[in-house]
Amino acid sequence: KQRIPCIHTVAAAKAAAGEEEIPFSSSPDREAAPEPLAPPYIALTWEGLNQAQAGNLRPPVTHGAVGRGYYLEIVNSRLAFYSANTGAQLIPSVSLASFFNYSTETIFDPRVVFDKVWRRWIVTAEAFEESDTVQYFFIAISQNENPTRGASKWYVYRVNVNFTTTNYFWDFPQVGHDQDAVIFTANIFA
Repeated sequence: KQRIPCIHTVAAAKAAAGEEEIPFSSSPDREAAPEPLAPPYIALTWEGLNQAQAGNLRPPVTHGAVGRGYYLEIVNSRLAFYSANTGAQLIPSVSLASFFNYSTETIFDPRVVFDKVWRRWIVTAEAFEESDTVQYFFIAISQNENPTRGASKWYVYRVNVNFTTTNYFWDFPQVGHDQDAVIFTANIFA
C-alpha cells in the first residue's frame, strides 16, 4: 500500500502547490480583519438575580446576553444591567412590568439577545392571557448599544399573539435574529 501525505492547513496546501499565502486582512474586498464571532472570554463571576427577585416564579427562566461592554441578565419579572468588564451592576434591576409598561397580567418567559451587526439589544417576554382572545407578547429593541434605561431609549412593542378567537396559549417564546430580521417562535397550546 502506498501512503499519501495529508496536508492539514490551507497555508500548507498553498505552499505545497507553490502558491503564496495572502493574509485575510489584505484581501481587496476587506480593509481590516473581521471581529471575532464571540466576545472574548473574561473569567468574571458575580452574584446575579436571585429567586425572590425573579418573582418567585419557578423555574426563574434565567437568560442573558453579552454585548459590547455590557451583560444583560433577565429572569421572570426582572432585567439587570451589568458591566461585562467588571461585573458591577450598572443601575438597579428593573421589573419587566415597569420595563414594558404593563401590569395587567404577570410577564414571564423572557429572552435577551445582542445583535452585533446593528449593535442593538432585543428583549422579549410574554404575559398570561387577559381573556380568551387577548395574550400579549412584548418586544423591546434598544436604540443603541448602551442598554441602560437612563442612557438609552427602547422601542417597545406589544403584540396580541392570540391569532384566533379560540382560547390558544402562546408559550415558551424564543428569539433569534440575522442581519435583516428578528425571528420569533413559540409553542401554541389549545
